[in-house]
Amino acid sequence: MSKAQPLLEGWIRRWWPLAALVFAILLSASPASGDEADDNKPKPDAHAADKVELPGIKIDAKNKRVDVDAKVALDNGLLELVACIPDSKEHESLVVIDAAPVHLHAALLLIGANNGHPAMVKPANGERTEWLHLPPRGDAIAVSLVYPDPEDKDKTIERPISDFLKRAERIDGGVPEDAEDLDDPADVFEMFLFAGSVVVKDTKGEREYLADINGNVISISTFGDEVLCLPMQVSQNNSELVWSVNDKHLPKVGTKVKLRLSLKQANDQPGDDAGAKSTPIQLGTPFVDGAVLQRGMPVPVWCWAEPGMEVVVSFAGQTKSASADEAGKWMVRLDPLKASAKPQSMTVGDGEKPKHGCNRR
Repeated sequence: MSKAQPLLEGWIRRWWPLAALVFAILLSASPASGDEADDNKPKPDAHAADKVELPGIKIDAKNKRVDVDAKVALDNGLLELVACIPDSKEHESLVVIDAAPVHLHAALLLIGANNGHPAMVKPANGERTEWLHLPPRGDAIAVSLVYPDPEDKDKTIERPISDFLKRAERIDGGVPEDAEDLDDPADVFEMFLFAGSVVVKDTKGEREYLADINGNVISISTFGDEVLCLPMQVSQNNSELVWSVNDKHLPKVGTKVKLRLSLKQANDQPGDDAGAKSTPIQLGTPFVDGAVLQRGMPVPVWCWAEPGMEVVVSFAGQTKSASADEAGKWMVRLDPLKASAKPQSMTVGDGEKPKHGCNRR
């Protein structure tokens, strides 16, 4: 037996489970095109968590959590991300992780989390003349920071990520208009979704995990390629950024910390009442406050809801309804509208009460 053989066998035992898992991710993660991801995703062996070593990541399968090596990137300023990779978006991220996003994806799979997909756009018909804007999906993950206790070096402190975030302030001390109705950070950042980024093909046809390229690990704004995201879509426009760093408990910039991701169990996740707060009915991107609808022709109103839900749309004296299909898609068509300069309100609900109310013309 050559001296190289034991080394090779050791390498295979150590890294083969990871290589197989990453390969499965690249085959099964959501495609960037918005086409349906494969629902029959490979299920990793639960015992593999004890065998796989991931650089910069510690897996605690028993407690269903993952610790990621990171360091504090900012102590002030507006935020688009909770976490990014080095040499990407440190100027707008709370922490920078010292691990590959695809490895983080693998670690979350190994503790039993199921990824969904980031916010995406997909065709509503074969002609691709109408599009659905789908909200993000994925298992709920709680995010926290673990860092050295400044008063006792042998101890650590763990705080929820919401403790390091606050509403952005204007020069006059107020908050941006769009932020006035936002909930407390503890509610907004109670959980993130394991969206799982997307897989793209490079110029050679090789599959690549997009978060490894763009660096979006845990997002506040919606990028569409993040590993974890909020349950709703949030604009990236600087004028609409409403969250900034809260440095009250934050360690100094450059301090090494652990970014802890904990899988929320079914009984830890919001119930029906909490779910109503982040309504399951979603509207397509064109339907925002101040939108102008085309006159003299049928107007499609579409997007996503819980499969089987009846969606009722009311606008300009018309009421239309449709049922969401198995994929959650729904669409109604308003009769041709007359020209009007008077703002009118569109309501979209589930047949019992309105879920959305926005001004449109």
